[in-house]
Amino acid sequence: MRKYLIAILCFVLAIPFFGACEVSHEHEQATDWSSNETHHWHACVGGDCDEAFEKAEHVYDNACDEDCNVCGEERTAAAHKYDNACDDDCNVCGEKRTPAAHKYDNACDDDCNVCGEKRTPSEHEYDNACDDDCNECGEERTPSEHEYDNGYDADCNECGEERAVEIPTGNSDLTQDDAFGAQD
Repeated sequence: MRKYLIAILCFVLAIPFFGACEVSHEHEQATDWSSNETHHWHACVGGDCDEAFEKAEHVYDNACDEDCNVCGEERTAAAHKYDNACDDDCNVCGEKRTPAAHKYDNACDDDCNVCGEKRTPSEHEYDNACDDDCNECGEERTPSEHEYDNGYDADCNECGEERAVEIPTGNSDLTQDDAFGAQD
């Protein structure tokens, strides 16, 4: 029985020496990329080989890029972020875009309603020097005084507004031309 145990022991100890003789093969590199979440590589196409060639981390243009530049592996990238609709540079990756146009209430408004950017607005427009409301935005101002040819002229020279004029009666040195203006 002892000989029998020694024979079994020799056989067990010899197995690793015989198992070390692997069948060798030539490595053949796949042309398509293999990939996982973090890396890409060319796999060995021969047999049960786990050899990886040209293994490297994925390469992206910026934090918002979704496709690896080398193997095309898609990822969920950071979304572009802008300060507002008028902003043209992504805060994450710096990519430029064509932003929405600034929005103003009217030609006289100097702050964009979306981003607050200041601009030099158009001058307020009034019908005449006596008009107190801007035609564009309705802003009120204190207009200049009405202008008349004399104290008895009833129509403003600027806006045509009529005023009540008291014409003296009786003995006066006032002529009709003085009261109503000379008639041509």
